[in-house]
Amino acid sequence: MAHDVSGIDGLIESGRFFEAWGRIRERFRSDSENPEAIRLMHLLSSRLYSKCLGLACSRATEFSEELHRLEALLREVDGLRSGSPCAEGTDNPEIR
Repeated sequence: MAHDVSGIDGLIESGRFFEAWGRIRERFRSDSENPEAIRLMHLLSSRLYSKCLGLACSRATEFSEELHRLEALLREVDGLRSGSPCAEGTDNPEIR
């Protein structure tokens, strides 16, 4: 199990946010009190926020498709983390 966690950390740090989210969400749904899943959601949220901020601050990427996709993922991560019923289903095919 610890190997799986380090793998998710690696996905987040390498910018593979959608893949990391899929694995975190599975873990969270099986045990919403799992401290590692919660830690990973916080880490992912933090990295997504930083990435979105960086993209939004650059004229070259401020209206990019990448920024819109990452913002949608950030909303979903933060929604599930906060217990929002909106986060349970997703319209984003990358994270189903």
